[in-house]
Amino acid sequence: MSYILDADIARFFDGVSQDWLIRFVEHRIGDKRVIRLIRKWLEVGVLEDGIVTVSERGSMKKLGVPAAMG
Repeated sequence: MSYILDADIARFFDGVSQDWLIRFVEHRIGDKRVIRLIRKWLEVGVLEDGIVTVSERGSMKKLGVPAAMG
């Protein structure tokens, strides 16, 4: 028997805790430079229509972060 799972996770990354995400990534990546780079990507704001938006939650998908990281 085969199963097909259809899930809409598009909004999951909008609300994920950045602290949780960094802790999770630290368990998988040992290079502190990479962790620091990911932290900077998460902390940067998004400039859209002349307005800067900074969020403490979410992965800021509008950044040029590879899909595997964001």
